[in-house]
Amino acid sequence: AEEGDPDARRFLEDAGEALAELVACLSTRLGLPPGFRLALQGSIVRKVTVVRERMLDSLKERGLSISLVSDEGEWTRGAWHYAKTLERARE
Repeated sequence: AEEGDPDARRFLEDAGEALAELVACLSTRLGLPPGFRLALQGSIVRKVTVVRERMLDSLKERGLSISLVSDEGEWTRGAWHYAKTLERARE
């Protein structure tokens, strides 16, 4: 994609779009506000610019002006447990 292959670029943009759809669905399910904070994990979304930029652009197009959390740490595990607790409370 970085060398100009249009098929590779389209494939990576589709991946970013799919990730945005998952984030948007999850934010709706958890009742998050449009400007929630998002931590990125995984080498694809963190290191492949095309995927990350398409995901963020798609989220903006959906009205979700998120802010990225850049530091890694145990907060990732804590955030997951917090989300699961909220989900269970809504059931």
